[in-house]
Amino acid sequence: MSLIDGLLDTMSDMEDASSVALLMLYGDSGVGKTVLGMQLAQTLSKKKILYVDYAQGFTTLSINPKWKPLTKNVTRMQYKGLGQLDALADALLQGAEGFTDFDTLVLDESSSFLDAEVTRNFLAKTTSVKGRDFTDSEESTIYGASGRRFSSTMSKLHMTGCHVIHLAHKRTDKENSIVVTCPKYSGAPRSKLAQSLHLMGYVTSEIKSLDGEDRLLRTVQVQPTAAISAKTRIDGLPVKVSFDDLLKAVSEFSNGERRAVQEKAPEEVEEYGAITIE
Repeated sequence: MSLIDGLLDTMSDMEDASSVALLMLYGDSGVGKTVLGMQLAQTLSKKKILYVDYAQGFTTLSINPKWKPLTKNVTRMQYKGLGQLDALADALLQGAEGFTDFDTLVLDESSSFLDAEVTRNFLAKTTSVKGRDFTDSEESTIYGASGRRFSSTMSKLHMTGCHVIHLAHKRTDKENSIVVTCPKYSGAPRSKLAQSLHLMGYVTSEIKSLDGEDRLLRTVQVQPTAAISAKTRIDGLPVKVSFDDLLKAVSEFSNGERRAVQEKAPEEVEEYGAITIE
């Protein structure tokens, strides 16, 4: 590809432009993160979806006939390391043969990518400590290097022009005597990743009795509160939304029908009320 061709490929009419969505869903296993993530991917994608799979997450979709349609136009990539994702980002950015059809990436689960990088670096240093425990300084160095490596790779993926959907486990941290639920990344990588996202939602599910019958209700908290880490730059979303309402909002955001806004701080959010459940 010539320099001129490369420049032309980065240009488009503004009236035809759509917003790239950078999203994260986190929560316990079994609450529906993979299903919602793939529903979002199918809603956003106009080409093909690349599903990067760390630990057989695709089985959630393949064993249930109800979710089988979510695998349409999806290519699965088994996760092998951050180097693999760096190469993927380069291939997407360069328009390499075989990669131009992808416009949406699902990273299941990107929190495990960071965990694996930390483990890899600890194992690489094991011989140098000769059987003794790591010092606090050595541990800090390993965590810091792993976090920077992870953040660099995620930044590259976010620059490819693809929609990117992160799926992650949850963790709890104590901040100023308050137990806070947040995505399972260590401090610095979590902060850097969250800064680039349009939406970070905490997914939960519970059985509720409605009209005399038990129903599974799944919701996503997208506004931050004192005890839940979340954010949204998508306008018009309450504290919690149903899966269907989130799909609609993200679609409208991507199509330019819903504007981007400044995210709210926890103290600006009403913790109760304003809950949409269908």
